[in-house]
Amino acid sequence: MSTTHRRSNGFTNSDPEVVIGNFPWHEMVWRTLRGDFTPKSAPRGGYQKFAEEWSTKVDHSLLALRQTKPVVTWLGHVTILLQVAGLNILTDPTLAKFAGPYGRFGAPRRVPAPLTAAQLPPIDVVLISHNHYDHLCDDTIARMIAAGQTPRFLSPWV
Repeated sequence: MSTTHRRSNGFTNSDPEVVIGNFPWHEMVWRTLRGDFTPKSAPRGGYQKFAEEWSTKVDHSLLALRQTKPVVTWLGHVTILLQVAGLNILTDPTLAKFAGPYGRFGAPRRVPAPLTAAQLPPIDVVLISHNHYDHLCDDTIARMIAAGQTPRFLSPWV
């Protein structure tokens, strides 16, 4: 395994010419207007058919139970709910209708999330894998807090 991206103070891109996540807000606006977040083509049969074939409805009664053995539920895009040892651990919470800052820059979600932030079971821990806008959605977090969630947030950077 290559460790060229590992540094004493954390991880970094192995290609110093590529800057990820540290661009000004107007760059996101420009990329949105330019169409960078628009797919080249829709899936065969359209997005609704794609969503029907590739999405699985969540079992809310199962999610409501504290699990001791690992149960993993994919909530779309990068979001996973891991239930294990009586804990509910949510990774990279992005359940909004839009993947991007402030709900208008970036990409609209083509396949709806299988549940809303308000429908989540009590979340103990939120793990944020890295600092991309589509791995931590401010709308999802705001809706979780509004629903009474009080998770501990963990991320790999300080």
